[in-house]
Amino acid sequence: MLALYYWCTNQVVVQRTLAAPSLADGQRGALLAGALKLTTLALSVAPGLAGRVFYPYLHRDDDIDIRLVLGVFLAAFLGALRAALSATYNSAATVLSIDFIRRARPDMDERHTVRWARIATALAMLVSAARAHAALDAARGLAIRALTGAIVAGFW
Repeated sequence: MLALYYWCTNQVVVQRTLAAPSLADGQRGALLAGALKLTTLALSVAPGLAGRVFYPYLHRDDDIDIRLVLGVFLAAFLGALRAALSATYNSAATVLSIDFIRRARPDMDERHTVRWARIATALAMLVSAARAHAALDAARGLAIRALTGAIVAGFW
């Protein structure tokens, strides 16, 4: 019941299910996604179990070293971030090299197409790094304004 949004109204899941070649493929895909979704239960319990194994001398589960838990979650977060960025850069390179460059120059060979894709990847990385820096500056400014607003509101 709690995952009703994810399974019934999440547009990505619905579109991927509807885009399946057949009903059986859509059903198998939904079952596979459900099985993969169940692994999050094991992943949320794993740091506590790992802490119990690595620190058997602790008497309470609350005493588990936070560095272990943070290390596991940081590794998972960085792995997911790397995968998402890689997919984004690959998509940007494909769109630029195939949809724009190849249409403008249909006689271009594969070697030059790959070169343009690599250039597009480098450009996408530079643009995203610049945008990340600008977003970080904006977030700092927003945090300072919010903190100032909270302090000023406290005077009233």
